[in-house]
Amino acid sequence: MSKRFIDSGIFDDDWFMDLSKDAKLLWVYFITKCDHAGIIKLNEKLCRVQTDIKDLSDVIKQLGNRLVTVSEHLYFIPKFIEFQYPGFPNSKVRQQQSAVDILVKHGLFDREKLTLTKQLDNSYEHDTVTVIDIDTVLLGKIDFLKFWDLYDRKVGDKQGAKKKWDKLTLIDQEKIISIIPAYLKTIKDKQFQPHPVTWLNQRRWDNEDLIKPINPNEKLDMFGKPRPSNQYALVNNKWTVL
Repeated sequence: MSKRFIDSGIFDDDWFMDLSKDAKLLWVYFITKCDHAGIIKLNEKLCRVQTDIKDLSDVIKQLGNRLVTVSEHLYFIPKFIEFQYPGFPNSKVRQQQSAVDILVKHGLFDREKLTLTKQLDNSYEHDTVTVIDIDTVLLGKIDFLKFWDLYDRKVGDKQGAKKKWDKLTLIDQEKIISIIPAYLKTIKDKQFQPHPVTWLNQRRWDNEDLIKPINPNEKLDMFGKPRPSNQYALVNNKWTVL
């Protein structure tokens, strides 16, 4: 019998907690029954017998883009790779090479770029077929469009900005998302706000003066609370009144 890693904090995960009882059971079923590349050929009749789940199609929808359709009844679980092969595709786990061969066979891995295939159809996220970013799902990174919409300066080289964004660490991405709302408050004239690609390339989130004077005429702080002082700063990636 094969053995594999499982996240001991799975029942504390927000996504997992929001699932129905049947969806929780099916997720555990998938990550324990799939092969070592995170792929499972689902025998629906056997699955119903073993889990007592009556409406499989409805429960599968609840798993959203954690479950990717490869072909009929064949599914891929991107998150599985993250736990079984830390640092994939540079993991030191011996079985990784065999897993890569399987992913290549199904068109899920690009050997030249050493990355999971960027775009896969997922017919469960919405009624129509949509495209998901496998790297975002696998690594838990923040989708570029969240930054693009939040920064609210949709000009310049969008593709260049996306490439730069995708190369950032999750820590940098989270920091950027946390400071943008306050940063935009400092922009007096939109035409002087740097293009997104320029702001990212210059790592302006590290260079900006993160302590700004606050208008003494404003009675409430940026969180809508009574203002106790005349300055605020970024503390532990959160804007805090000093």
